[in-house]
Amino acid sequence: MLALPAIAAIVASCTANNRVSVYVAGYEENESGTHVAKIWKNGVAQALSNGTDDACATFVYVSDSDVYVAGHENEVATLWKNGVAQTLSKPADGEGSAVANALYVSSGDVYVAGHENEVAMLWKNGVAQPLSTDAEENNAEAYAVCVSGNDVYVAGHKNEAAVLWKNGVAQTLSKPADESDAVAYSLCVSNGDVYVAGYENDVAMLWKNGAAQALSGDAKSAEALFVCVTDGDVFVAGTKDDVATVWKNGVAQTLADGTEARAVYVQGSDVYVAGCEGAVAKVWKNGVAQILSDSTSANACACSVAVK
Repeated sequence: MLALPAIAAIVASCTANNRVSVYVAGYEENESGTHVAKIWKNGVAQALSNGTDDACATFVYVSDSDVYVAGHENEVATLWKNGVAQTLSKPADGEGSAVANALYVSSGDVYVAGHENEVAMLWKNGVAQPLSTDAEENNAEAYAVCVSGNDVYVAGHKNEAAVLWKNGVAQTLSKPADESDAVAYSLCVSNGDVYVAGYENDVAMLWKNGAAQALSGDAKSAEALFVCVTDGDVFVAGTKDDVATVWKNGVAQTLADGTEARAVYVQGSDVYVAGCEGAVAKVWKNGVAQILSDSTSANACACSVAVK
């Protein structure tokens, strides 16, 4: 296994740009044992939830001067804009749950992917569109959304199959023949190519235009959680055998044992990875870790990162 700074080998080091701000979304457990949704800007924490009910910030997206965060609070799908919460979905019967997993902003429209009571959902400007409408398809969840031109792409799973929806029409990426499952967690559209990251039967996977590439080889347990493409290079963040891993163009670089990589963001020649080590939320810049969570927290993790 490579040492912690090995991620720096992915890119050349460069002089820090003081004008760059790093936004990280995640959660941190308070003294009462409740998960608090949080966003950190340049390492400074802001609580998005009040700490009474469990909450998590799962995704952060920065558009111009606005900071959007997707997540959930008290089993309600929630979108925060500049710290102000908007309820997207709350099951009418008071039972079940709804979660917002990811978001994308395009031409002023805000798209959010998630689920409500095992129905994959897409919200556009707060208006819900179920993606899995058949009763037999309601074991489904949407984990990622991306807009390219007039097309809206959503990645997730449906009945143990990894699925990509384009404008609401589902394409199955992988459906294992045995009792295992497959999930699509993240997607990115670049130069007309559609990249999707996820896993199949404990193997980290990357699909490009539907064609599958196994990233983790003979690893016993691996998953790809986030994909981004910059200057033709494809970065995928995930875990392999309980070690945070970033693949660049299919070549793996690892952090230390006991780490998780939830997301990756590339800005210029700098690679940022959000995740955790044990119960500590961290963000790594070119392999160098910054602790985000309070030392008194028993459980915390960084789920998403954006740099502007």
